[in-house]
Amino acid sequence: MRFRIANLTSFVLLALCLTCSQDKSIELSVPVLQGQFSVSIFVQGIVEAKNARSVNSPRLRRSRPELAWKADEGSYVKKGELVVKLKATDLEVMYRNALDKLEIAQADLAKNIAESVSRNKGLQSDLAVAESATKSAQLQLTKMPFESEKNQKILRLRIQKTELEAEWLRQKIVASHKIQKEEQAKLKLKIKQAQNSAKQAGQYLNQLQLFSPVDGYVQHAKLWNGETVKIGAQLWPNMPILKIPDLSTMQVKMQVPELVAQRLRKGQATRVEIPSIGLRDVKGRVSKVARMAKALRRGREKTGVKQVEVIVELDTVFTGLVPGLSANCQVTTKIIENALILPLECVFERDSVKVVYSKHGQGYSVYPISIQLQDADFAAIIGQIDLEQQYLLAEPAENLVAWPEKLVTPALPNPKADSTLNRVDEGKKRTILENHKESVVRQKNIRGRSQ
Repeated sequence: MRFRIANLTSFVLLALCLTCSQDKSIELSVPVLQGQFSVSIFVQGIVEAKNARSVNSPRLRRSRPELAWKADEGSYVKKGELVVKLKATDLEVMYRNALDKLEIAQADLAKNIAESVSRNKGLQSDLAVAESATKSAQLQLTKMPFESEKNQKILRLRIQKTELEAEWLRQKIVASHKIQKEEQAKLKLKIKQAQNSAKQAGQYLNQLQLFSPVDGYVQHAKLWNGETVKIGAQLWPNMPILKIPDLSTMQVKMQVPELVAQRLRKGQATRVEIPSIGLRDVKGRVSKVARMAKALRRGREKTGVKQVEVIVELDTVFTGLVPGLSANCQVTTKIIENALILPLECVFERDSVKVVYSKHGQGYSVYPISIQLQDADFAAIIGQIDLEQQYLLAEPAENLVAWPEKLVTPALPNPKADSTLNRVDEGKKRTILENHKESVVRQKNIRGRSQ
């Protein structure tokens, strides 16, 4: 928890006033600082991508494939690169059977076509013989005008017989064409069915190879028990195997105690530090505070510790920022603008009223105050105090203080609900704290030497 000063150059950095009395005693005092005061929470988390594309097991009818291979965790893959191989023996058998049926059906059709062609040629030959016999008999009949009636009648009967045979052959050819067409249609239907079965089985087999949907680093997906899918494990439909994070938007996921989570709100400004890659002062904001705490898991078992999930989204991304890195987050929970700031060493309590003291001539003045906000070192105060005075770091003797008739605690202003949180310049805050501490140590050393 820290504070910052808006215009640092307009203030003397906690200049301490050293006044010596005739008995050589030294009084330690500091000026009032006026500026922005903030309180922060420090938590740790893990960097992850805001969005990640999941690589899941396919939905296969009547089949549960096994995991045969998956890409190594942390490896970088390109879009369309093979990342998972599955194995399904039943689908391989189905595909081979479908190909065998397709081959048999195609052979049956080829055989039927060949037999039909041969049969049609025989019928056409017989028809040609019958028609030729009819024409020959008709020609003979024209050359027998003076033959006996009996011979002419026999020849006419022969002509009728050959014509009937020719007609019968024509009808047989037509019927044969219809039968062949129907038989071939059935065989073609079998071929189509076999092709569909082979195509479907082939599509199922193609689904046994899974490819990366985006460029990114591979993460092994964790199941409900916190474990990843092992090689050889049977997979349920749509079971997560890998995750490929989208590195364009990164965030930090944290697990914090419930009491800490009560002070966090969506939109609070956050500074993130990632030591492993040397990133400091990365800006972000709280994007999610879970409503309920969940028990942490250790393997498959739940522990008795409950934590609240908090997510901080980073404003920018940097080279080398990948999922899995540890991050330190400083979340600014409250800010007071134009606050009056004093070290906590200046604040004392008198008759249940908090007060501060300043030197006034040979004596001391006392000012009742209220504390708006405080951290481990400083406090933002409210009260009718003199901004030009220095305030003591040690309580003076009671008989030297000009006491008012009654000490009244100043009323605190109404807090603004979730006021706008501005970003905090931590460099300036650290400078102020360090200078203050060094000054206090220096004065104590001077005091020790004088005594």
